[in-house]
Amino acid sequence: MDDENPYQVKRSIPIDSNIPLDSVQQLIHEAKNPVRASRHAPVPPPTALAKKSKMLKDLRRATVWKHGTRDSQAEQMDVWFPSIHHAREDQSSYEDVSEKVIKIKKEPLDNDEAGLSSPSSDIGTLAKLPGELRNRIYRYAVVQSEPGPVKVTMPPFACALGACLHARTGYNVPALAQTCAQLRSEVLPIFLAENEGFEFDAGTVQQSCAGNWLRSLGSYADFVSGITLTVERAICRGEEFIRWTSYAFDVYVPGMEFHGGVPDRFAILQKPEAVGLVCQCALETVVKEMNRKSSATPTGVLLEELVDSEELADLVWQLKKTKAHVSHLKRCKGCSGLMFHR
Repeated sequence: MDDENPYQVKRSIPIDSNIPLDSVQQLIHEAKNPVRASRHAPVPPPTALAKKSKMLKDLRRATVWKHGTRDSQAEQMDVWFPSIHHAREDQSSYEDVSEKVIKIKKEPLDNDEAGLSSPSSDIGTLAKLPGELRNRIYRYAVVQSEPGPVKVTMPPFACALGACLHARTGYNVPALAQTCAQLRSEVLPIFLAENEGFEFDAGTVQQSCAGNWLRSLGSYADFVSGITLTVERAICRGEEFIRWTSYAFDVYVPGMEFHGGVPDRFAILQKPEAVGLVCQCALETVVKEMNRKSSATPTGVLLEELVDSEELADLVWQLKKTKAHVSHLKRCKGCSGLMFHR
């Protein structure tokens, strides 16, 4: 008993002469292979099933499910699985409801409906009011009642860590201007032209949000009355931080009222600060180039060139990294402003 193989499974082989030898061939094979005696022999798949398995592999390797349209995916399903039918025979098939095949007959309009036209933008009862009254309503909605520019700010760590919020039009314009295209065309010019400019804080200027803000307006950026760019610099005493000081640059747009005046060309002026003015000779060069191209280039595009210029980016960087006291800084011979060397 001890010499017997424990894995060997003994099975009785029928010796009836009426039983063909082919029926017991499997038992003889298992007797010769005791390790596989308790296992079932693999069942060969049917030919039809093997063919469908190959089709399934082709289906998995196909790219139509990742990059194809909904119509192409439905058409490919009909090719690979032609035997799949709807559960209900009266249900419409894919060919009946496809946008490429369906045809709806246009019914004639009644006399009352024929006189009505459906505009692309429906502003409701506002369309029945005269334009002067609509503009007055828009001014109450989008023009600040208190004097001063519209503040364009950046939430803490918003645009610095992720996508810029100011690249979205819906984040920058009033909600009334997002109702429809017609209201946007009537509201945005009033919002941009009749407010006392737009002031960008130091965070938006440092993260280049001002350019995204202008680009999000599209062609309406030509109505901007003026912008104010604010940059900051740290004031330190030795290694001790004292406070932040800010410098503001007002950019005037030709033909637009800004700070009580209507200039005839682009100009950039710096608001006086107690710590002194910053050299803006590099920015003046950009403004001169803007005036040279103002006759052929839209105003919004020129403002984008200014806020995205290397001269402004270099000024922001120099102000950010320079911590020396103003008494240790040199002054420009041209504008007498403080100079920040590399």
